[in-house]
Amino acid sequence: MAIIVYLVLWGICLLSVEGRYTMCMADRCCLRNSTGAWPHKIELYCLGVDNIPVVYDQSINILTLEESNIREFTGDSISLYRQNITDIILSNLKNLVTMGSSAFKNITGLQSLYITQAISLKELPADIFHDIPKSFLVLRIKKANLNKIPDLSHLGSLTPMHTIEFEGNKLFTLPTNAIKTRAEQLLLEYNSIFEIQNWAFNGSEIAKLSLKGNYLTSLHDHSFEGITNLLSIDLSDTAMQILPTLGMMSIEKLWIENTPSLTKIPSIYSFGNLKEAYLTYSFHCCAFHFPAKHDYSTDSIVQANIQTIQKNCENSRISNEVLVNPTMTNWKTDDIDNYDDEFFHEPAKSTGNLDVVCGNITPITKLSVKCLPRPDALNPCEDIMGFYWLRLCVWLVGVTALLGNMVVLLVMIRKRANKSVPRFLMCNLAFADFCTAIYLLLLAWQDLQSSDKYFNYAYHWQTGVGCKVGGFLTVFSSQLSVFALCLLTIERWFSIRRALYTNKLTFPSAVKIMAIGWVYSLAMASLPLMGISSYSTTR
Repeated sequence: MAIIVYLVLWGICLLSVEGRYTMCMADRCCLRNSTGAWPHKIELYCLGVDNIPVVYDQSINILTLEESNIREFTGDSISLYRQNITDIILSNLKNLVTMGSSAFKNITGLQSLYITQAISLKELPADIFHDIPKSFLVLRIKKANLNKIPDLSHLGSLTPMHTIEFEGNKLFTLPTNAIKTRAEQLLLEYNSIFEIQNWAFNGSEIAKLSLKGNYLTSLHDHSFEGITNLLSIDLSDTAMQILPTLGMMSIEKLWIENTPSLTKIPSIYSFGNLKEAYLTYSFHCCAFHFPAKHDYSTDSIVQANIQTIQKNCENSRISNEVLVNPTMTNWKTDDIDNYDDEFFHEPAKSTGNLDVVCGNITPITKLSVKCLPRPDALNPCEDIMGFYWLRLCVWLVGVTALLGNMVVLLVMIRKRANKSVPRFLMCNLAFADFCTAIYLLLLAWQDLQSSDKYFNYAYHWQTGVGCKVGGFLTVFSSQLSVFALCLLTIERWFSIRRALYTNKLTFPSAVKIMAIGWVYSLAMASLPLMGISSYSTTR
């Protein structure tokens, strides 16, 4: 077995595409002159070793340990390489249990640390990064079992970290002041975080924050308060029911995809700099395009402040300088002309959600926000029907069909003595059309209730009893109507073609065949109730 592993290791060394190995040793380690991701660096790659080997005649820059049996990683483990090492990669170390608090002390050139699939690693010393060098820019700890984040306050103190990642660990809660750091991106994806307490990121400067794939069932009003220069946040694939807006004024990109539990989106005025939004429901995008219809009270306050500012400008006759209502300091925008794509750009001085010049004060349009999924004909913003003439036609057809089929049913039921096959089939057809009329009137009534602001009612309508009743009726009535009409057509054709013969469709046979049609129609209409497909094509 040892020979096979040794030969495989030799093959890896010879076939590597990222770099060129220069020497392989008998203790399952190779030296590589890296030419890929880390050019001009020498890598010590070890597979399945029990201890970190000693190499005296080489200046090791990259240390890679894969599938090793090391249980403890301390400062003494790499003391020989402290002078030159820049990157440490620990991959699939299933037995790694602890890391020493001084593991990275006096490593003056360390730039990155990668730890992946260390399933026995449950906790790091709180002060493990206290003596980290200023050159350290990348920290990735993925698919371990960490249940607590160590102190990150020493990371990015001078130069912001490029990436801090704790993906796939066992984090359950982020307490107050849990994270304080400076980083271009902080990735806490696919943990088990269900609660973020108030001020959990207090004092942090983070450009991109990702909490994708967590539960987030317990979010507080100030969960994201205290983060400065937050430009992007990803809360997709979560179970959160509310979206805290405090601390969100600076964000430019918002991801909340595949989050059906978030039924209500905050007002656009809570996001002063928002440029792109990727949401779960299209009607949430409608809220960004129609702020007055979405949140009338907030929009009224904004409009009142516009008038106040205009009045102050007119009274003071100040050009390019405005008096701002101090009660509205929690909403603002940046100067678009000074927008910079770099991380941690300085926010431009502004007065609020306004493009302000005295004598010409206009709100910055929110229609410029790129929002997906976009509303369409099946996902309208303002009206279900869309057109006034269509609304009138639906009411007219619905009432006429309801009354007309009701009369047919009453006439058919009253003449019980005359039990003919055509009469029986027409009775079933009339009942199916009667159900269609009820569905049309139900849809018309919902359109009347939600006129001009359907997106505010869309979630409760699409997931409520009304949509289920309407969906059941329309599927049931359409299937039963087609079945009855086809059977009636076949019976009439057969009776006309064989008018002189006696072997026609009998009443008992028609009842049995129609019973099959009822069972089929009920089954098809009930499938969405059992979780198969959905009545709502707008969801």
